[in-house]
Amino acid sequence: MSTVAPDRLLDVEEAAELIGVPVSWIQRACRADEIPHVRVGRYIRFRRESLEAWVAQKERGG
Repeated sequence: MSTVAPDRLLDVEEAAELIGVPVSWIQRACRADEIPHVRVGRYIRFRRESLEAWVAQKERGG
């Protein structure tokens, strides 16, 4: 896993690696507004904290 400054926005590949899904899944989820993301022009970026909170919210069981 790459070393990323905690306050830097992640790109699609880094977001996919962080949550363990294919890039294509991330892209589909963004188009459907199912995952927190930021549009910067034509680019899609992610805040690590938002993705981690989203994953925690989706967690079931336990």
